[in-house]
Amino acid sequence: MTITKKTGLLIFATLLLLSFLLINFSSSVIFGGRYFDFTSDKRLSLNQKTKDMLKEMTTPITIRLYVSSGIEKAYPRMWQYSKAIIKLLEQYRLHSNGKVNYEVKYPEPYNNTAKEGQKIGIKEFYSPDGKNALYFGALVMTDRGEGYVIPEFVELRNNYLESDINRLVIKLNENQARPKVGVMAPELISGRILGNTEETLPKLNFLRQLTNDYELVLISPNTVQIGVDINTMIVVTPSDSLSIEALYAIDQFVLRGGNLIIFIDSYNETHNRMSKEEGIKPLLENWGFVSDMTQVIGDKKNAEEALFEGQAIIFYPWLNIPWGNINQQHQLTQGLNNLIYRSPVGIEIVSKEGIRYTPLVSTSEQGGKISAKTVSLPDKTAVLRQYKDEKKYYNLAVLAEGKFTSLFRKSLFANSKYKDNLLEFLPESLSTGKVLVIGDTDFIENEIWSDSEYTDKNPIYGIISWADNGDFVLRAVDYMNNKTKYLQNQHKPLFFDASLQSLFQDKVMEEYQEKYNASIRELKKNNLIVKQLQQEERTSGLTLQKMKELNEVQSKISDNEQMLREYNYEIAKKVDHQKLKFIIYVSVLSIGLIIILLVLGNISRRSRRYINPLEEKDG
Repeated sequence: MTITKKTGLLIFATLLLLSFLLINFSSSVIFGGRYFDFTSDKRLSLNQKTKDMLKEMTTPITIRLYVSSGIEKAYPRMWQYSKAIIKLLEQYRLHSNGKVNYEVKYPEPYNNTAKEGQKIGIKEFYSPDGKNALYFGALVMTDRGEGYVIPEFVELRNNYLESDINRLVIKLNENQARPKVGVMAPELISGRILGNTEETLPKLNFLRQLTNDYELVLISPNTVQIGVDINTMIVVTPSDSLSIEALYAIDQFVLRGGNLIIFIDSYNETHNRMSKEEGIKPLLENWGFVSDMTQVIGDKKNAEEALFEGQAIIFYPWLNIPWGNINQQHQLTQGLNNLIYRSPVGIEIVSKEGIRYTPLVSTSEQGGKISAKTVSLPDKTAVLRQYKDEKKYYNLAVLAEGKFTSLFRKSLFANSKYKDNLLEFLPESLSTGKVLVIGDTDFIENEIWSDSEYTDKNPIYGIISWADNGDFVLRAVDYMNNKTKYLQNQHKPLFFDASLQSLFQDKVMEEYQEKYNASIRELKKNNLIVKQLQQEERTSGLTLQKMKELNEVQSKISDNEQMLREYNYEIAKKVDHQKLKFIIYVSVLSIGLIIILLVLGNISRRSRRYINPLEEKDG
C-alpha cells in the first residue's frame, strides 16, 4: 500500500492536533475551567422540562444580576456561586433563542448601582469586618417593566436555583392573576399572618412559599360555603376541630370540582394535641380513605434518632421517608428525595366507583403501629416496648381523583332563611375533583423540614430545607391548579466549579452521597436544637435535665463535624487518585499517538519510490 505525501502530512497533522488536544484537556484537571457535563444527574445542564419551557415562552425576559465585586475576597465561596449562576443564565439565553437575556451589575458602596439595588429590594449585607456593604440578588423582568426580585441568593439554597428562576419566568410569561388558595387551619394559623407584605407573611414556611405564586385566603372553620373563586383548599387541623357546617362546605366544594389538600393526624406533637373519633373522619371515609385515629404509624427501617430527657433512642414514629418510598412515577412526587413525618396516621384505601387512587408516600415493608396515647406520654421508651411490628407497608399520603358523592342526603340549610343565598346542594360531582390526604399535621411545621435563619428580608428565597416537605406541598398546589409547568425534575445542587476536578469529585461523591447527606441533615437538626435550648437559657434558664440535654447535643454536633471531616478526607484521597489515573491514561495515550506519528512518518518515507528520469525516458 502506498501512502502519498499529502495523505501522510494530513494524517500526521491530524494526530498531532489530537495529541495536543489530549494534553491540553488533561491539564484542565489541574487548572480547571473546562465545561463538560459528565455528571450522572446532569448538574451542569438545564432540566429537560426547563428547556421545553424556554422553547414555548413568548415574552422576552431580562435577568439583572447584582453582585458586588467585594464578595470575591469577603466570601470566596459566594463569589464562586455567583460565577456558577452566570454560567446557568448563559444556558437560559442559549436554550431560549435569546428570549431570556441577562446582564451583570456590580454595586459598590454608595455608587448608583448600589442605590438602584436598594430601591428595588436587593438585600444589603456586610463583609466580615463590617466595613463594606455588599449585594447579591437579582431582578427578573419583562420589557413591560413587570418583574420580581430575589433579594439575596443564599448558597445553601443552590439546589432550588433553577426552579426559582423557572417560576418567575413562567409567571411573567403567563401574566395572570395569582390563583386563590383557601387555607383552613384553626389550630395553626391566625388571620393577621395571611397578608401580602413581609410583616404579615405566614409564619409557616410552606405557606410563605405559596404566597410567591398564589393568593392565600383564610377560611373560617365555621364557614358554611367556600367561594367559587377558590380552586384549591388546604385544610390543616386535628380531626375534631371542624364544625358540621365546615364539613358540609368542604363536601360541596369538592363536588363542584374543587381540589383539596388535607392534613390529618391521630396525635399532633407540636401542639401536644390528641385527635378524636368524630370530626373529619366520616368525610374521609365517604371519599374512600380509612384511618384509625387512635393509632400512630412507625417504621423500623426509616426511623430517626430522637433525644428525650437526655437519652438518644431510635424512635419508630419519627420517620425520614427516603426516595424509594416516594412515588417516583407520578409527576407530583417525581424527584422528591426525602420527607419527614412525626407520629403519622396511616391511610387505608377503600376504593369507590369512579375514583382513581394513587399512593404517593408509604413506609417501608417494616411498618408497624402503636397507640397514639402511648406516643403522647412523657416516657418515650414505652413506645419501643409497646410498638407492634406489623412488617407491612402503610400509606402516608394518597391522592384520589374522580367524581365523588356527597356525605349528606340534603342541604344542611334546606329549611334555613339563608338557603336562597347559598349555592344549590349537589348530591354528586359536577366535574372531576382531586383530594390529597397527608397523614401528619406536624409535616408542615418549620422545625421539621426547614431552617429560617436566612429569611430576614428574604422570606422566601432564604428558606433552607433539609427535607422536601415544603416542596411536596407546593407541588401539590401546582398540580391541583394544573400548573404543570411548575412541576420540575429533581432538585439538584449547582456546580460551583465546572472543571474536571469537580467532575471527579462529583463522581466520588455518589458513593458517599447518602451517608454524607444524612450527616448534614443530622448536623442541621442538632444545631437547631442547640439554638432553641440556648434561647430558652437566655430567657428562662435551663433545668439540670435541659443542661444535660444541651451538653449531649453539643457532643453529637462535634461527632457530626468529625464524621464530615473524615468523609471529606476520604473523598479528597479518592479524587486525587482519580486525577492521577486520568493524567496517566491521557499521557500514555498522547505518547502512543506520538509513536504512531513517528512510525507513520517512517513508513511514508520508505514507501516513497524514487524514479530516475533517464530510466523513465528509456521506458
